[in-house]
Amino acid sequence: MSKPKVEYKWWWNLNKKKNLWDPAPRKGRTIVDPAFHQHNKQFKWEYLNFWNSDEWQQIRDYLNEISNQGRVFHPGLDYKKIFRPLFLTPFKDTRVVILGQDPYYKKGLADGLAFSVQPNTIKIPGSLSNILREYRDDLGYRNPRTGDLSHWARRGVLLINAIWTVEDEKPKSHYKINGKQLWQELTAEILRKLSVRKEKMVFILWGKAAQEWRYMIDEDKHLVLIGPHPSPRNFTLTSKDGLKFFGGQYFSKTCDFLDLPYSFWRLP
Repeated sequence: MSKPKVEYKWWWNLNKKKNLWDPAPRKGRTIVDPAFHQHNKQFKWEYLNFWNSDEWQQIRDYLNEISNQGRVFHPGLDYKKIFRPLFLTPFKDTRVVILGQDPYYKKGLADGLAFSVQPNTIKIPGSLSNILREYRDDLGYRNPRTGDLSHWARRGVLLINAIWTVEDEKPKSHYKINGKQLWQELTAEILRKLSVRKEKMVFILWGKAAQEWRYMIDEDKHLVLIGPHPSPRNFTLTSKDGLKFFGGQYFSKTCDFLDLPYSFWRLP
């Protein structure tokens, strides 16, 4: 029986395309239908149904439109930045998910990974500063040299935001695009695939917005760690349920559950 085929997707030629926003297929190229990989251990982010969806088309059109209007958004008009978590953390290597809300909305901070910042960032945002303090207190390591968390991403920590872009100086501005929740479709499919296809993972959900996704995770198989959002605007860093951010031991608990050495989290 021949394998079903579908139109060649933009993803595969991403690093070669001059116009990253042109999804047109290369002539004569095909890929295996995502449905064929439903029970295939070699599932990859490329096979997500989202890439063929109306939601993705609407997002592309919208980002092109506001860019042409001169409106700035983060992490920028570059797929390699927007989808950096999926490039650095392949599906097969993903062991941990840290779910954020949306990218940093101030210029020069967002690098595509949730909570992470560009290596040359001098002033570390408050949320990341609190995360690194908990990292230090929990594991006993010194402060890393920068706020770049790509080292975690390359070790299997998927650092994603529920909303993948944000307009400059306008937090939560892309929570809805043209009145619709569009980015959420991608986040939902990613969490669903991980929960169903993986056998033992850790999902770290900080804050109410992240914890609203908890229902998508099979807690019979996976460990879910929750706590208040690390933002300094959350003055006490204590949730209404009495949970405290500091002392949550998210990093050591992750390693204990996955039978990993604490050095798994060590940042340079």
